[in-house]
Amino acid sequence: MLKMRWFTLCGVVLMLAATVLSATPAQAATARHHALRATAKHHAAPMMGRTWYLWVGAESTDHAIQGAVFLPREIWINQGDAITWVSYTADIHTVTFLKPGQSRPMFNPSDPMQGRPYGGTNYDGQSYYNSGILSTMMGMRRSYTLRFGVTGTYYYICLVHRYMYGIVHVLPQGWQVPYTQADYNQQIAAAEQQILNTGAGLMDQAERNASQYYVWVGVGTTSVSVMRFINSTIYVRAGDVVTFVNYDPQMPHTVTFGPVSRNAATAYGDPMNYDGTKALNSGYLGIGQQYGTTFRVRFTRPGTYHYYCALHAMLGMYGTVVVSGSNYGYGGGSGY
Repeated sequence: MLKMRWFTLCGVVLMLAATVLSATPAQAATARHHALRATAKHHAAPMMGRTWYLWVGAESTDHAIQGAVFLPREIWINQGDAITWVSYTADIHTVTFLKPGQSRPMFNPSDPMQGRPYGGTNYDGQSYYNSGILSTMMGMRRSYTLRFGVTGTYYYICLVHRYMYGIVHVLPQGWQVPYTQADYNQQIAAAEQQILNTGAGLMDQAERNASQYYVWVGVGTTSVSVMRFINSTIYVRAGDVVTFVNYDPQMPHTVTFGPVSRNAATAYGDPMNYDGTKALNSGYLGIGQQYGTTFRVRFTRPGTYHYYCALHAMLGMYGTVVVSGSNYGYGGGSGY
């Protein structure tokens, strides 16, 4: 086979030389152009390459610790290769490539350009591409594959989590990439363990700082979050005020008593006179969120009141306030 290719190439070169020697300058240029096009076909980059596998998020087995990261965050591939992103968390994420110059949109799962796949499966380096919502929860999409046919460096984000991003370097076909899939798998395993260790440390610190009247609404960093109310069951007396705080810079949470009667992002109810007869919601809490980091609730009637985070209840984010006493003249009873 190699000999045949060599003879073919030699034949093309000899034909080109003979044509150039016997032709006019214009004819020679034309012949050279067609001959070079014929030989270039043997060096064109193939449309299909290998497929690389990356993680979308990482979590503990009970969903309490969540890593809002792409693993690895940075990857080098060749033109024609594909990447398959696989979700490893119950928490939701997206893999989203914005158009050059496009501003990051506010996440809206009801928007079909955000909640569903958009843009096809072959990335062109210029258009908007989106995985839709990815999660390990039953009935939800878990993976997304995109093939890269254009060289360059491309950034992508998760629409849900503002500090979650990744980088894809697409090298020309045939260039050597610095890491193998096995190398990336080792990086992923090390990063996963670091996420779990960081989450355990955050939880331990928050438990030491919690008190009878102070509840942590999760805790986290720009990449690791604890999806739990820390000091989740507390005992107070009627008339007491409980402070709920979320200092997580990445994950918004809510403190919600009763059903979500309106948009969970919006606060409703009377937190300074909560007796369990009406729904109560903090709205989104967290650094940079509309309702700030703190939500205070005065419990005016004895009873047992269960609450949850409207965004992360499916991850096990629940809490309970047990109110005793009868400071305001109310009898016993239970709230939601």
